[in-house]
Order: sequence, then C-alpha cells, then structure tokens
Amino acid sequence: MNNTETGKSTHPQGKGHPASLSVGDLFDIVDRRIHTAIKEAVDKAIPSPQEQLHVHEAERGTLCAILLDNSKYEAAELDGLRWEDFHHPAHAAIFQAMQQLHSAHQPIDSVTLTEQLTRNNKLQTAGGHSMLTKLQALLPTTAHSSAHTRLIQDKALLRRLLKVLQEGAQRVLNPKDDARNVIDQTEQAIFSIRREFTSKDIVHVGTPSEQAMQRYKALNDNKTPITGVPSGFSALDQFTRGLQQGALLVIAARPSMGKTAFALNIVSFVATKRNKPVVFFSLEMSTNELTDRLISSDSRVDLSNLHCGDTLKNNYSALKESVDKLKRSPLYIDETSCMSISQLRSKARHMVQRYGAQLIVVDYLQLMNSDTSYDNKATEVGEISRGLKSLARELKVPIIALSQLNRSVESRVDKRPMMSDLRESGAIEQDADVVVLLYREEYYLRDRTPEALQNLAEVIVAKNRNGPTSSFKLRFTRNIAKFDNLA
Repeated sequence: MNNTETGKSTHPQGKGHPASLSVGDLFDIVDRRIHTAIKEAVDKAIPSPQEQLHVHEAERGTLCAILLDNSKYEAAELDGLRWEDFHHPAHAAIFQAMQQLHSAHQPIDSVTLTEQLTRNNKLQTAGGHSMLTKLQALLPTTAHSSAHTRLIQDKALLRRLLKVLQEGAQRVLNPKDDARNVIDQTEQAIFSIRREFTSKDIVHVGTPSEQAMQRYKALNDNKTPITGVPSGFSALDQFTRGLQQGALLVIAARPSMGKTAFALNIVSFVATKRNKPVVFFSLEMSTNELTDRLISSDSRVDLSNLHCGDTLKNNYSALKESVDKLKRSPLYIDETSCMSISQLRSKARHMVQRYGAQLIVVDYLQLMNSDTSYDNKATEVGEISRGLKSLARELKVPIIALSQLNRSVESRVDKRPMMSDLRESGAIEQDADVVVLLYREEYYLRDRTPEALQNLAEVIVAKNRNGPTSSFKLRFTRNIAKFDNLA
C-alpha cells in the first residue's frame, strides 16, 4: 500500500518544506528564484564597472619593458606610477617587488623577482615562475612603455573616481550625516582625485625663469606693480602688490575699530570699480545691514539717516546712483550664520565655478564652526584657518578673513595691536599670508582726541609673506563706515 492510499504525505511536515507552506508562500519562492536567475544572467552578460576599467595588456607591457630594460622602472616611477595603480593582483605584486628591488639597488630580472616575491609571500599571487617567463617573452621592444604607463594611470584614476561615486551613493541611500556633509565629503574626495590627476612634474628652473621674465616685462610695460586684485587702498597694494591668488589675508581688530567697514570698502572697490565677482560670507550681519553700509559708504549719506524720510529726500539722487552701481556689480552676499568650514567650502567652489568669483570674504573667522567637535576653541579655529588657506590655494583666489583680537589689548598702556593679540592666534599667524591690524587711537582718547588724530586710522601690516611689513594711515569717517586714502 502506498502512502497516498494511507493518506500520509510524501513530504515530512516541517518548516520550509512545500507541505507546510501556503500557496502564497510558494509563489513568493518562485518569484525570488526567477529574480535571482535573471540577476545572475545579467551579471554574466554585463561585467561589473570595476572589471571594465583596466588595461591588463598595458600592465603586462609595462612589466615586460622593465624586465627588458631596468631603466624603464625609473621612467615609470617618475611618471608617478604606483603598484596600487595595477588592477590585476599578479601585476600589482610584481611591480611592488620591482619597487623593492630598485630601492635596494638590486637588478630586476626573473631570478631576483622570484626571490623578492618569495620573501613577500606573493609568488603564487604573481602567478608563479610561469608568469615571469611569459612576461619576458611577451614584447620584443620597450618603445611604448610610456604610453602603457599613462593608460594604467588613467584606468586607476577612473576606478578611484568610480569608488568615490559609489561611496557617495551609499552615503546618500544610508545617510548617517546631514546632506551638506555628505555632499562636502564627496566633493572633497573628487577634488582630491583631480589634484592627483593634475599633479605637477619636476621642471627645470629655466621654464619658470622665462615665465618670470615675461611677468617682469608685462609689469614694466604696464608701469604698475600690482599683480593681484587691487584693494582700492594704494598703500596696502604697495606692500602686497594687490590681493594675490591663493593667498589668505587676515584683517583683525578690536570691536568698533572698523574691520567690517574696511573689508566692505575693499569689496565695493573690487566689485563696482573693477567689476570683478566677489562673494561676501557674513556670519554676523544681515544682508540688509551690509547693503545699507555699502550704500552709505558710496553715497556718503550718514548711515543713521538712511531710515529717515526727510534726509532721504535731500539725498535721493546720490542714493539712487549708489544703488544702481550695486545692482550692476557682480557682488554676492551669503548671510548664513553658524556656517561650518565644509559648508563654506562647498558654496565657495560653486561661486568660483559658476560666477567666476575672484575674491572671497569671511566675516568673521571665530564665528565659523569646524566639522569636528573640539573642547579647545584654539584647536577648532586652527582647523578653520587651515581650511581657508587650503581653499584659497585650491580655488586660486584671494580669501580675506576677518578676525577678532584678544581683550589683553585693553589692559596695556599702548593699545596698538600686535599679531600675538589675535584670538586663538597660533594657527592664524601660521596660515595667513598677510595679517593686517586696524587701530584707531581716537577710539580710546574719545573727547581728548587731538585734532591731528581725528578721523584717522592706522593700518598695520604685521605679516607679509612675500613683502615688507610696515604701517600707514587712512582717513576713517565713522558715520558712513568709510575708509579713504590720504591725499
């Protein structure tokens, strides 16, 4: 008698067996199996992106060229080729062994390579003796080794880029951080690859010397010493030759000395007089407050009277002219408070790439946040100042960062500031290319100010990496927040 006749199931009752599953469960199993089969078929038909980004023939050609002519190793090394650039594990192991032999001043041939690979426990990874024998017989010439090196590097860079994009996509799909940090981390990784791709070769001094002579000739023909972005203050430009590409300029002062006004005067000159795009990051004042200051300074209408109807009627033409200048100027203001260095970096890159910004101003440094929490404020400010200097070099634009000074200035008899008065000063002093300190003796003397010192400000160039340090005077009109060159 069979099991059917007895009414017993031919399948044991238990979890996962058909007899214990519903019709719906059976359909789910079939559906998953169909999807798995389709995915396996697609994976076989279309190799993964990483597997497509290699040139194994060029890798073998480079290794063969070095075996035929050891000097080709030095050529590959000068081109920046690394063992990590090889996609095939065997080729990477062989090139690493070649690197070790070259560093030890040993010849590179099948015998020494076998020994070195054995010491590295990578002889089998490299394909054994047969792989080395095949390499030696592969190419009869080394003529194309440089082209092979470039192909290997190109594919390696593309693999690194693909990895960054995949990691970025993973962070997007499974965010452990806010969106701004995800974007900044991905941008930083991409820019790192770009810097690697555009790294400079060693050059003979003759080339930059000739370029320097061309600059000297251009300066002589133009009869001007200004090589950077003019600030509008002739004495400052004499010391710095203008605001230089990639330079970090720190403007520091005690409160009420006019550091924001000084920066805005530079911004107004660059944007309205020279028509160069400028972006002003204000972490303290609103866009409306800054706009009022810009209009007051240019029109010379008292700042306190801009909200008085009768005064505006008397100065309407001057105000309209100043407003029209600002409307035509390529000046952009960002009033985000509590901005982190990563957020500023991302916005600055966007402004340079989209609008061609040629000057970036940050008001002010101590109000920024770092991307890491620190117990020590000086450490945090150090990270921010290094970030600003790095950003200036990356974007090839000057960055002006405003900074506060310590209260210790107030306790001295001579209240003229020094560079050591910079709040959390160590890193700022080190990172800045130029440090400018503002001082108005009139502020401390108040009603006892001699007539000769009234409306005067001293600008102290305390650090100038590529020029002299000194000081000069400017006229400061407080009610319109305006600095002017002295006649």
